[in-house]
Order: sequence, then structure tokens, then C-alpha cells
Amino acid sequence: MNRNLDKSQAAVADYVTTQAKKALIKQKEFLLHGKIHAYVKNAFTEDIDLGSVFKTIENIIPLDFLSEVDIIYIGDFEELKERRVNALYDNGALYISNEQSSEEDLLDDIVHEFAHAVERSHGELIYSDGLMRREFLAKREKLYFLLKAEGFNFDDRLFMNPEFTEELDSLLMDEVGYEKLTSLTIGLFIDPYSITSLREYFASAFEFFFLHTDKKYVQNICPMVYEKIIELINYIEV
Repeated sequence: MNRNLDKSQAAVADYVTTQAKKALIKQKEFLLHGKIHAYVKNAFTEDIDLGSVFKTIENIIPLDFLSEVDIIYIGDFEELKERRVNALYDNGALYISNEQSSEEDLLDDIVHEFAHAVERSHGELIYSDGLMRREFLAKREKLYFLLKAEGFNFDDRLFMNPEFTEELDSLLMDEVGYEKLTSLTIGLFIDPYSITSLREYFASAFEFFFLHTDKKYVQNICPMVYEKIIELINYIEV
């Protein structure tokens, strides 16, 4: 056996693989599920393999869930910075920040926004019976009293509005802080962001359900959301 030849072949193979990966990272246009166009307007701040992220999405998110998604834009968008978010779904388009620390973070952002697209196409199935709203507001009420015990004196009416409000979002983010919120709401909410509105309550649970193997965690924390996700899966499979 020629060990030097083996090492040379291995070096060439590694070089080809590395160059191929670099080419994919620099690629500007992609297709998700062979139908949804994605355009990288501004390069990622880190080495992100968007093609690999899309392959993962294709394996976990059914195409039927994405009927309301026409295009995905990735870049440096001022509106995302103003809203202090990494991603946004609006009128058939996903806007994703190019500032991603890893492929896992990018995957989280995209799947979360897909949840909002699913709301648009299946909103009646998700919300019409009011069960998830009731579950959400009961948790909000419990959080209000937990915060009150910690010395925070907020208007309780803010916690009874299931819609997003900048006032409550600012109080939770700037005055309480996500670190304290996380410790206070373990076992109550999937994550601090899911507290901000009923829609984010659904989207955060949707994200966790499809990105983690422990589906029972969603069932234990958000039983009504879990039931809705199962209903959605059964609906598209009929």
C-alpha cells in the first residue's frame, strides 16, 4: 500500500469537499421543497450552509403546511432590527436576518415563521373554538401573580389581552428580563417569547414540536397547542 498516495488522495478529497461547501455558502438562490424560492440578499455573518438547513426543513415540515409561503428573503433588514426580532412573516414572504450564530439558530427562526404562515392558512382550525386562547390567558394570569410576588406592579389588563402589545413586550424584555422570565415560567411556557401573544404561544410550541424529538414536552406544557398541531397533521394527511 502506498501511504503517501493515500494521504494525497485524502487531501484532494478534503479540498474538494471544502470548496464545494464554500460554494454552497456563497450561493445566492435556493429552492425549498422544489417550489419556494429563497434569495440571499446579504451574506450571512457566519458560515451558514443554507442548503443543509433547507434539507432538514424538507424532512420535518410538510409542503402542505407552506401553502402561504411564496418566497424567503435573507439579509440585513432594518425593520427586523427595529422590532428586535430575527425573522418575520408578512403577506406570503419570510424575512430572515443574515445575522445568525449557527445553522441551528437559522433553523429555529425559519420554522417559527412557518408557524405564522400555517396560522394564515389554517387559522379557523387553530383558533375558532377558543380553547388555546383560554389556556394561554390562564397562564398569563398565573404569570401576573408570579411577577407580583417578585415585586413587579404591572397593570393586570395587559396580561388579559391575547394580542401582541409593545407595552407588555417592553415590560417583559426590558424591566423583567428574559433570564428572570425563563426561571419564573419553567413548566408554564415553552420560552419567554411565547408569553408576548397568543400567536407567539402557538408559534413557539410549533417550533419546538417539529425541531425536537420530545413531543410530550409540548403536550405537557401546552396541551391545547399540542392537540391543534396533531389536528393539523391529521388534516393535511387526509
